[in-house]
Amino acid sequence: MIDESGTSSTYSENSAVHENKEPRDGGSKEAEEKAGAVIPIVQLDAAINMNGTSTSLGMNAPDEQSNSSSTKEEKEEVYAVTDQTHYIVDMLKTACSKKRDTLEEMKVAACLAYEFVTKNNKELQSIKEKYTKYSCDYNLDCKKTDVLKEKIETYYRNTNNITRIPEGKDAEYEKEMKEIGTLYEKICDAKEDKQTALDEYIKAGKDGIEIEKNSNISGEDTLKHYSHAIEEEKALLSTIKYDLKLFKIIYNRDQLLYLVKGKEKWYYIEDENKTELLDEILKLHENRIEYLYNGINRLEDMFSIQKNALYIAEEVYSAYKAHYMATYMYKKEKELRKYIPSGFQSPLETWV
Repeated sequence: MIDESGTSSTYSENSAVHENKEPRDGGSKEAEEKAGAVIPIVQLDAAINMNGTSTSLGMNAPDEQSNSSSTKEEKEEVYAVTDQTHYIVDMLKTACSKKRDTLEEMKVAACLAYEFVTKNNKELQSIKEKYTKYSCDYNLDCKKTDVLKEKIETYYRNTNNITRIPEGKDAEYEKEMKEIGTLYEKICDAKEDKQTALDEYIKAGKDGIEIEKNSNISGEDTLKHYSHAIEEEKALLSTIKYDLKLFKIIYNRDQLLYLVKGKEKWYYIEDENKTELLDEILKLHENRIEYLYNGINRLEDMFSIQKNALYIAEEVYSAYKAHYMATYMYKKEKELRKYIPSGFQSPLETWV
């Protein structure tokens, strides 16, 4: 008897909604909205070292081959500051030299960094709109698959529909039946991984809401928002990855079921009643395999789109951090000039 018990949920990330469903169950869980993680102001100094080399921003690069942190943790990779942020940092380094108009350079750097923030935010919004379209198509495929799933389960629950080939008649058939059993076990494991990833995504949304509730309108709070947005994008990417893994295993299992039912039909070719039953289940499996295949394609598209969304979210964070650094240095330099006599070197000129 076929059994694919699982869960499905609906959760939002930025402007997009992804209804994370297995090809069976209905129901939904709504993830919470997003926010950010704390980045103390003292960490700004670590963004540029004394040799002029930009260090990491402390975020982890996505790895579609790795498992979630709750299943198979791997060492987190730290991604570097983006090229656009390097450009802003170079401007700040120049501004903090004795040879240039420090205030003007810092002001230009701050404005340019904010332009990058605005540009990347618009691009991220466009990506999420595209993601929403693909996720809606995916949900439609899931609904069609669910209908067929119920019909197939009803068929297998009927003991009058048993058409298994007797043992010892077909060795290859017996091997395939054992493989089907193995795939059932893999499906159960994949569901656990998927649920873990989904729980982490929901938790990230709830954490974001709490951070947002306790935040004020400030540069540091905006950094928290953009930082946590990255974590939510990564969590969403993980849920898609495990959905995709689950779909592929179910797809392989259903293809094997279709194959063995075809062999059963030929074995009972002279039994009209059994061949009619087998024609019925073969048609159901054939249609379901098609919908599963479509679902896999949708998920692969969604995974690719979400990887891009994560990258742009990192760009937004990097650009805003550069803007924050430039603004901070500009204000400090401006304040210092009120008290430092003409001809003296500003402390900020030795900051980098």
